[in-house]
Amino acid sequence: MKQDKDDHAPDEGASGTATRTPPPTAGELAAADGVHDGGHDGVADGYEARREAADVPVAEPGPTAEERRAHRRERTRDAARRAGASVSWVRTKVAQVVWLVALACAVVLGVGALLVALDANAQNAIVSWVLDRAAQLDGPFIDVFTFSGDGGRTKQTLVGWGLAAIAYLVVGRLAERIIKP
Repeated sequence: MKQDKDDHAPDEGASGTATRTPPPTAGELAAADGVHDGGHDGVADGYEARREAADVPVAEPGPTAEERRAHRRERTRDAARRAGASVSWVRTKVAQVVWLVALACAVVLGVGALLVALDANAQNAIVSWVLDRAAQLDGPFIDVFTFSGDGGRTKQTLVGWGLAAIAYLVVGRLAERIIKP
């Protein structure tokens, strides 16, 4: 296999052994590029030319002190934004839980009122459980209005549990709005 001869390829001398040609000097590189060194001794220009010829990357100057401070401030702002986002996420979840608890209480009171209105069998385990939970949740609303006569206790229970259900929904929504960011 025959090699093309160039300045960096080994040459075969008279003895048949390969010899290596030295790399070009700065003056040779400048002359090849058509650049005149302007009367300098060629040491600095030669160094730059050899560096470019060898494709050695030139080290860029590092960031200034002001650039480092600006970068640090930006990282701090990013960390604060992420922390704020985490707190916001937690507050949103807590607000959702508060609303769901209030909604569940209102549903139990509403279903209890429906069971009382329909005169459901209180001996049934599910009906008994719902009526017991509704009686625990009614709070001060059971005695807001008093009814007498036939079905007075049923009317009093329906109105009291209905008011309690509305109160749970209103207070739950307000608490959600206060907690949620």
